[in-house]
Amino acid sequence: AWELDSGTINVNTGSPGTGTGPAATIVGANWGMFGGTINLADSEDSLQLDSPLVASGGTINNNGTIIFNADATIQSGADFNMLGGDASLVINSTVNIDTPGFGLDGFSPNNGVTTINAGGNLDLDLGVGADENFDHTINMNGGELDVTTADNDWSLRVTGEINAAGGASSIINGKVFTMHGVINVTAYSRPRT
Repeated sequence: AWELDSGTINVNTGSPGTGTGPAATIVGANWGMFGGTINLADSEDSLQLDSPLVASGGTINNNGTIIFNADATIQSGADFNMLGGDASLVINSTVNIDTPGFGLDGFSPNNGVTTINAGGNLDLDLGVGADENFDHTINMNGGELDVTTADNDWSLRVTGEINAAGGASSIINGKVFTMHGVINVTAYSRPRT
């Protein structure tokens, strides 16, 4: 096991003239984040986490794409920020985000995408002040989205969209869910709430 207590990891994966390059990867033993900062500075940056993570402190600033291929728990003492209009997540494992003020949407305009693939489970435990009204695209390819909020409800806004695909059941769990946006379902797929 290893840990990040202080210092900064700057993820710079953009390729000059071509846009996005291959994702930077953290792989190996379990690791803990107790302090320090991880920065994805712009929409061309991507970070792939292939080792299990428990973050109890520090700051994660995501302007690009974070790919979770291993289980992760972002506890309430960590600050996880989805910044910019292109901040995105790809969930291929169980990811629990307990950051009370977490904003899945990022900033307007919301061009970011959350993708939850088969075997992926995004569990959001949102506190007072969190963004609990989603207005970006959520792709569910056989994965699960669990949302718990301080006031026991959350919503998909008019500009939000959930796409259920992948030929499998995708699950939406949590508190009271109000839908104002669109849910698209492809053949042989189905969302379950």
